[in-house]
Amino acid sequence: MIFAPAGWISNVIAGYPVEDLVGRAIIRGGGLRPRIELRASDHPLSLEQQNGITAERLAEIVSPYLHGE
Repeated sequence: MIFAPAGWISNVIAGYPVEDLVGRAIIRGGGLRPRIELRASDHPLSLEQQNGITAERLAEIVSPYLHGE
């Protein structure tokens, strides 16, 4: 694994407030996508990454992308 230096997440993610999120990419081998780790904060996305989410919350997040809403 290769740990990239910290950087800012600049994408807009539906359902989350737009704020400066600091994170880092962990480059993995074997054709796997990089893992993005956010710095611990009170931001809802950071909290969900740290604590996990329910299946219902996952459905809420991905539904607009799956159904073109």
